[in-house]
Amino acid sequence: MLEDRIAKASRKDMYLREVDIQNLMAQGMSKDTLCEELANKWRVSPRTIETQYYHLVNAMEAMVTEGRRELRASLMARNDMIFREAVRTKKFKTALDANTAQARLGGLFEPGAQENKVPEVIEVAERDFSSKPKLVSGESEE
Repeated sequence: MLEDRIAKASRKDMYLREVDIQNLMAQGMSKDTLCEELANKWRVSPRTIETQYYHLVNAMEAMVTEGRRELRASLMARNDMIFREAVRTKKFKTALDANTAQARLGGLFEPGAQENKVPEVIEVAERDFSSKPKLVSGESEE
C-alpha cells in the first residue's frame, strides 16, 4: 500500500519542471496547454504544474519589481547630477526638465492629471451698429 503513494519531487525535478515551464512560456504556449503537456511529461496532475507555474510567475514579478526599484534609483541619481550641472552652467531649461523628470520618477505626476487641453474657441459675431444707440438713463439726448 505504501508503494502506491506518489513520491515528492526532488529539488532537481522541481528545477527541471521550472525550466520546462519557462521554455513553454517563452514559446507563447497557453497556461492550460502548458499544464496538460507537462503533467503528462512529469506524470503529475495538471494542478501540480499550475501551482508551480504561479509560483514561478510570482517570483518573476518580484524580480521585475526589484529591478524597477533599482532602475528608478539609478535614474533619479542621474537626473540629480544633470540638474546640478545644468544649474551650474546656467542652462535653466535643462534644469527644469531634469526637475520634471525627477518628479515623474518620484511618482508626483499622476497619469492623466496634467492633460494638454486645447482652449475652447470663442465665437465672436459682428454687431450691427447701423441703428442709433440707446442712451443710458441719466443722460439727455441732444
